[in-house]
Amino acid sequence: MAQAEIKTLKDAQMGQIKVVQGMINVDEVCIHYIHTSLAKLGISIWGPDLTESPDLLFNSTCRIVAIRSFHKVALQGPYLNVSKAYLNNLTLVTLAYNHFVHYLLAQCFKKELMSPGKFELVTKKAAILRSEPFVFFSSQLCKARCEFLSTIPGCPKQYIKMLAKPNAHSDDEVNSNGITHTIKTLEFCSANASKLVHQVNLLMQKADILAGKTSQKYICQLPNTPVPFTFKSPPTQLPIDFYSASWYNNLPPGQKEKWVNSAHVTLLPDAAQSLKLIPHPDKSLSGSKFSKKYYKQKIKVYQVLVVEELTEEHLDKAGNLDCRDEVLDDDEEGITAKIFVLDGPI
Repeated sequence: MAQAEIKTLKDAQMGQIKVVQGMINVDEVCIHYIHTSLAKLGISIWGPDLTESPDLLFNSTCRIVAIRSFHKVALQGPYLNVSKAYLNNLTLVTLAYNHFVHYLLAQCFKKELMSPGKFELVTKKAAILRSEPFVFFSSQLCKARCEFLSTIPGCPKQYIKMLAKPNAHSDDEVNSNGITHTIKTLEFCSANASKLVHQVNLLMQKADILAGKTSQKYICQLPNTPVPFTFKSPPTQLPIDFYSASWYNNLPPGQKEKWVNSAHVTLLPDAAQSLKLIPHPDKSLSGSKFSKKYYKQKIKVYQVLVVEELTEEHLDKAGNLDCRDEVLDDDEEGITAKIFVLDGPI
């Protein structure tokens, strides 16, 4: 086979090979050696058959090429801490190759066949968790925002407690320019709750500017097409107006009680008016009084199960909640319900 027909490592430029999300430097002589080895064996694309036995003739050929090429390249020094004693142990290297290619990669291949795209998603999540430490992700965003809110005199405690859960924050993804980050969409988060988070981000940036600091926080941008949140599990038992009405309404009745505090609201009708220099008149209201004022207005878009009578089970689940009757007057339907409201801010 002509060497020009070899496609493996054909795109290697200046002796650099892309491995996962990084680059390794390989001498061009080594790349030429790999191409020559493949050409001699008549293989244009190196790729063992993971559905067959490692001892299959084609798989054995791929193994020979891989081990010989690895041995040649390793001696050139692109890999760190290579022990020549183990490198020359052909039996051990063969076992390591079979385990990595025909067990680990084969398992990933089978999972990908069963659920296309799953391996890429798992790899992406792992990359997020081990990414550069200066990039803020969900847990870092949670800590940074809560610490900032705690420095604002008179900041409503319910805001801090709402944002104290890491999965209430987006795991924004760095763009190709390495500067801006794409804001991901939390399907369970309401647009009004997103306004509050955006308001906090603006205040944090302004605080850095006023203090003469170079902001260490990245620049967020909304994508033209919404990018879904990587981690699907929502924060539990936050006030109902934190959650998207469409997401909440699609939950089974039993799951609504599990995930959402459907008897309490905590956000202003327009959360962008929160944390202003001139405090909102309702800022000083306790949690129960705030809910009493805005609950009827906000609950209209949520399909909340009305509890007619409070059983012992409801009382047990209420825990430290202050149970009291609340009348939701509705001229058209005349709804009277018993709900749980917190005694003070959440």
